[in-house]
Amino acid sequence: MIGSRLRLATRPVRQDGRRVATVVAGVDLTPYEDAERRGLLLSVALGALAVLAAAVGAREAARRTLGQVGHMVTRARDWEEHDLDRRFALGEPVDEITELGRTLDHMLDRIAAALHAERRLSDEVAHELRTPLAVIRTEAELALVRGGDDARESLEAIVEAAVRVDAAVGSMLDAARLRHDEAAAVDAVRMLRGLAEPVGGIEVAGPPPGPAVWVAAAPALLRAALTPLIDNASRHAVRRVDLRVEPRGPRVLLVVEDDGPGLRADQVEAVFRPGHRGESGGAAGLGLAVVRRLVESVGGSVRARAGAGGHFEVELPAAEAGDGRDGGRPGVDAGGEAAGRGSARS
Repeated sequence: MIGSRLRLATRPVRQDGRRVATVVAGVDLTPYEDAERRGLLLSVALGALAVLAAAVGAREAARRTLGQVGHMVTRARDWEEHDLDRRFALGEPVDEITELGRTLDHMLDRIAAALHAERRLSDEVAHELRTPLAVIRTEAELALVRGGDDARESLEAIVEAAVRVDAAVGSMLDAARLRHDEAAAVDAVRMLRGLAEPVGGIEVAGPPPGPAVWVAAAPALLRAALTPLIDNASRHAVRRVDLRVEPRGPRVLLVVEDDGPGLRADQVEAVFRPGHRGESGGAAGLGLAVVRRLVESVGGSVRARAGAGGHFEVELPAAEAGDGRDGGRPGVDAGGEAAGRGSARS
């Protein structure tokens, strides 16, 4: 071999047993080496393409599978909130997806049973409490008409307490009845403007007129949740209560502010506990605890801020207009009994 690209072969030529010549043959290895190099490169390229194609295929299959699973979970969550009778009904399981569908159907069955039991319990508790409360209120009002001034203060306190408990029971009943009703929406601007009425000499200023801001909640439920907050702010305000609506993308913030003493940092969560009594002597009650329950029942949240002046924020999911939902005209109790005045800030 000469160098690395030329290979030689020799064969002797003999005559009468004697070497008379030598035959030399040579071949250039360059074409073979080039073909070998091209074959190697082609094999590597084909291998890389095969691995890449397998990775892309696996990723796409996983994306489609997980996307289908995510879609099923989203539908199940939406059904749990708005339509407890819907099911996937994919039949007998033949793969992991249909097995998941059957599992989710069973889960929705259990959730529906639990929520229907909760609704029945709420109805029964409301009925059992409202009947004696109505009797107490009626008797106290009759005594106010017939009695003298000596018992008036006590009887007025009895009437106020009966109204407060009746409003709390009604709000809890609204939460049980409205949470899983057909999807509804209400224009928060119109709702707050309708609730902006003077309370006990305190000015309640609603948001200025403007375009509708829709929130995903039934009008009666939103009214029942906002009324205790406005009453609470009016009771602690010096002169004024302000109501605002602040759209924030997929959420909407409803703000209730007053110019009263406000809350300390250690009070911002305590005021939402049932039976909490404020330092100003306000009666213990369920007012703000019921507000939180109502708001959370439609996927929202409510919180208070510490500092000078009362500041409560109700955050709710935004909804789109034009889908057949009721806007809730201001001043009209759309869909249920409004919560009465008298919940306490504690």
